[in-house]
Amino acid sequence: MVSQTKADDGVVKKLVAHRGDQEGHVENTLAAFQHAFEAGAVYAECDIQFTQDLVPVVFHDDSLERLCGKSACVSELTLESLPETCRDSLELLTLTELMGWLEDKPQLTIFIEIKPDVLSRVSAQKTAELVVEYIPESLRGQVVWISESSQILQACTKLWAGKLGWVAEGDDKPSTLLEQRLDYVFMAFDEIELMAVW
Repeated sequence: MVSQTKADDGVVKKLVAHRGDQEGHVENTLAAFQHAFEAGAVYAECDIQFTQDLVPVVFHDDSLERLCGKSACVSELTLESLPETCRDSLELLTLTELMGWLEDKPQLTIFIEIKPDVLSRVSAQKTAELVVEYIPESLRGQVVWISESSQILQACTKLWAGKLGWVAEGDDKPSTLLEQRLDYVFMAFDEIELMAVW
């Protein structure tokens, strides 16, 4: 798997294993990340949703419908009940487990996308605190915070001065101050011309 290429125009393009390697594995599972790593990925992206008891789990949607065929939401279930609810479809991965797996992979950078669904329950500052709590200091150099919520990104910068990435979806745009701090922008490839406005 090629992770970085330089185009004719001199722009370096970095390919990221989006939700891990989804070819033969369920997205955002340990198997998907392990397969991407074994294939040579040095960048991987994961998504964070929060259980009812506000534990960060590696899951893209709040709804369980698409991946588990259940009419429930991550935010409605506790960490105790969620793995059992998903068991027939996937092995749920917590942020703690992902960080444990990352410990002996110093060459891997992981983009942690904090989904904004949680903002209906807690503040952006509390959201950032809930995630940071699970990131060991020894791994902080390998973690890039990403979100489509500028509020969440701003809150993350107050907790540690790590790298930041903005997910260019929805109507939320980063403030000028936050824009100056961004290391990465994630967007659909066919919208790349929008980069010219920054």
